[in-house]
Amino acid sequence: MSVSEFNAGATPATPTLEAVRLPVIYGSGVVSALAELGRTEDVHLSPDNQRLAVAGHLSNRVLVLSIDVDWGGEAPQVRLHSPQPFTAREFSYPHGLFWSSDDTLLVANRQGGVPVFRIPPSAVDATPCELQPLLRLEAAHPGLVETPGSVSVLPLLGGCLDVLVCNNYTHQVTQHLVDLGGARPCAVTGSSLLARGLEIPDGVAHSPDGRWIAVSNHNEHCVRLYDASRPLGPDAEPVARLLGVDYPHGLRFAEHSRRVLVADAGAPFVHVFTCPDGGWQGEHWHDGRLQVLDEDTFLQGRSNPQEGGPKGLDIDLQGRLMVITNEMVPLAFFDLGPLLDRLQDGGRADQGQGAGRSLQDAQVWRRQVQGLARAQQCTQEQLQAQTTLAEARALELTRRDALLAQQQGHLQQIERTLEQTQAALADSQRAQAELRASRSWRLMAPYRLAGRAFRRWLAGAKV
Repeated sequence: MSVSEFNAGATPATPTLEAVRLPVIYGSGVVSALAELGRTEDVHLSPDNQRLAVAGHLSNRVLVLSIDVDWGGEAPQVRLHSPQPFTAREFSYPHGLFWSSDDTLLVANRQGGVPVFRIPPSAVDATPCELQPLLRLEAAHPGLVETPGSVSVLPLLGGCLDVLVCNNYTHQVTQHLVDLGGARPCAVTGSSLLARGLEIPDGVAHSPDGRWIAVSNHNEHCVRLYDASRPLGPDAEPVARLLGVDYPHGLRFAEHSRRVLVADAGAPFVHVFTCPDGGWQGEHWHDGRLQVLDEDTFLQGRSNPQEGGPKGLDIDLQGRLMVITNEMVPLAFFDLGPLLDRLQDGGRADQGQGAGRSLQDAQVWRRQVQGLARAQQCTQEQLQAQTTLAEARALELTRRDALLAQQQGHLQQIERTLEQTQAALADSQRAQAELRASRSWRLMAPYRLAGRAFRRWLAGAKV
């Protein structure tokens, strides 16, 4: 399917805007580092917008670049420099990543876990450096983190992190409360958060205010939105669905949660969804689409209907710079502000986020505690089931022991009867031996021979 065919299927109410890439100046070693990275997946800007991390899915590397954006000229200009390629024993098809601070990076590995790394300061040398994890979520919560493909982090006021992990092929989103501020980093709690209806959840994002959780549901071809101010659990249903996306992948909230941008891995677009009051409910179709790949580039990477489009997606904290990743285009940057201005107004008046921060944190802590309670209840139910099973097995063993004792009794009785029979046989054999050894037995021998001869003659006469 070509780009023109995608455009032909769009409704008149859904404008498709061509997004023009910003010019990029590549510093020394950046181009070769991107080439060595191979197929890219997720991308994320550090909170200070000075560093950019990209996941090399097949090369088992993560590349960190320093980034400067000049907004003062006639056209914004991006400069990438100081490439830092990183390897780690924990990297196994890295797919998702997230900066929890300007020097701390979480990496979700499709065939591994979610290690947390401290990233060293930028350096001129572009030699690959091996990282050692501060913490591994899969080790802290065994059996909970499996095939992770995406991760999102919400810092809390107390220094802890609310970490959400999309476990692609176990079809669930798990939550983890992580404390990196103490003398020893640790994962405090972990539990299953969302599961019902998920089929390959491929992307996850917190809203900046913490109220919303967005999940790209690959096989449902939509994004699910959950209200985190309400009780959540594995059976929770979304309060809203964002429709019209072929294969949703990376996603981000924008304009204080009134807009959601979704990268479509199966189309050359980033879809824009708008809810002017920020109170997401029901079904929403995209208000516009940003064409971020030209037709030739898109078709070159379209090895199947699920590929060819943008994968990773991120927006800086000012909501102006948008960056995407794609197999054919490792990195592309766009000036997001003018593009959104051309779409229907989403109510972009600035609103402070500090007023509800304490409430937001309280809601996250409540959700984590509820998850812990569910996990403990599940553990108790499992222990109860194991206890019941153990009791049933004990009863079965008791029954088998009784049956074995009964069989042993029968065997002992048979052994006694056999001993008696053997003793009687021995007595009979002794009696026969004594008879054969007696004088009368010898005297009667001629008569016994005559009797046998007479019986043979008699038998012959009858014939």
